[in-house]
Amino acid sequence: MSAGLSVRTTSSNPGSESNTIRVRGTGTLNTAIPLYIVDGIECNISYVNPHDIATITVLKDAASCAIYGNRGANGVILITTKQGTEGVVNVTYSGSVSFNSPMHRLEFLTDYADYMEWLNLACDNAGVKRYFSQAKIDEWRAHENDTDPQSKLYWPNTDWTKVFYSPAFVNNHTVSLQGGADNVRYFISGNFFNNPGVTPWTDYKKISLRSNIEVDITKFLTLGLNLSGYRSEQDPNADVASSSGDAITYGAAAGSPGIVLKSPDGRYGEYNNTEDNMGIVNANAFRRLNFYQHDIPVVQQGVIPKFIARIKPFTGMEIEASYTYNYSAKHTTHVLQDMDLWRYNPVEGEVRDLKTVNVYRRSYWWEWRYDTADLTARYNTTVGNLKIGALAGISGEYYKYNYDYALKFNDESLGAGEHNDYRLTNTWATMTTAKSVASYMTGDLQEWGMRSYFG
Repeated sequence: MSAGLSVRTTSSNPGSESNTIRVRGTGTLNTAIPLYIVDGIECNISYVNPHDIATITVLKDAASCAIYGNRGANGVILITTKQGTEGVVNVTYSGSVSFNSPMHRLEFLTDYADYMEWLNLACDNAGVKRYFSQAKIDEWRAHENDTDPQSKLYWPNTDWTKVFYSPAFVNNHTVSLQGGADNVRYFISGNFFNNPGVTPWTDYKKISLRSNIEVDITKFLTLGLNLSGYRSEQDPNADVASSSGDAITYGAAAGSPGIVLKSPDGRYGEYNNTEDNMGIVNANAFRRLNFYQHDIPVVQQGVIPKFIARIKPFTGMEIEASYTYNYSAKHTTHVLQDMDLWRYNPVEGEVRDLKTVNVYRRSYWWEWRYDTADLTARYNTTVGNLKIGALAGISGEYYKYNYDYALKFNDESLGAGEHNDYRLTNTWATMTTAKSVASYMTGDLQEWGMRSYFG
């Protein structure tokens, strides 16, 4: 650990696990994120397999800005990955299977009779009409110790944290091959990562590959290729369960213990007590977490090839040229599936509530491209006790970012008892735009380039 370096975990969402790294503390201007350089390439370290790392160097103060200018103002973290070595071929396996479970569950009011009494007390204190009648409170009190499954369906006292969370086994496996001969050196590794998540429909899978190969064509010419890539898939509902979603903050935490989140036959519950609709529409956490169709995963992928040529024309002189193509993309499609909610009542039986929403299909496309090309010449020699060195070079960078967003609604004019889910189609062309909500497309394009000379 470098002096002054702080690392803090800020998210444990599957696929979005992140650590906040600060080299020079937290500033008040712009961002305090350090610059990450992996094998000479500026990139996102979230997709670097820790088992591929050979060394980590932290630059701060003047050392970081002297090389990287104002981009290194918050410090620079240099990472080099493993390279091939001459000698015996080494095959390495590193794997882990871990058990994930919430360490501490928040305590919520799960006794529905108490819940109604506390809300009535709040109404009294505010000088407004009570929400619940005493008859309903007494009805729930009379059945709060029932053990019959049907009785629990009619008079639930739901603790959503026990229903919402479940343990998960996380798999992380890496296989690598390292070796070489007199004129060839290579390091190849592959990784598979799978995190099902402790909440439903947050599963995340990722595969990644790295290949570092270097070949001595002649005594003075060396060619190399560093190639890395990854592909990940995640359920589209994972965003709803994250800190930016509303399955927990809006659905579960704001919901009522008088809701059956999910019945034994798989149906989603609504407020069993008709007096209890606090204006929270569709406040069933499971239903909110199951907003989008699961068969269209969120896909993120990237590839970074770096081509290297190194020439040593005479003793002390070295010329190196490199070109890097850094490409990544992400595609998210949300097809909203409207679902029936059910009220379970000992008098009415099972009552279906149609919570009709504007069923839609929306897609996000992100693309990032970052090209770099470098040409450097170094000369080092010794004259007596004097060491002489010279460096000159040229560097070029090109960056392009493209974002597109499209949204289209289904026809919301429904017949009696008809449900939007039955009209939903999966293709843009056959979807009928709703009159009350406009469909639209938008996007963003950013592009810049830079050329630098140094010596």
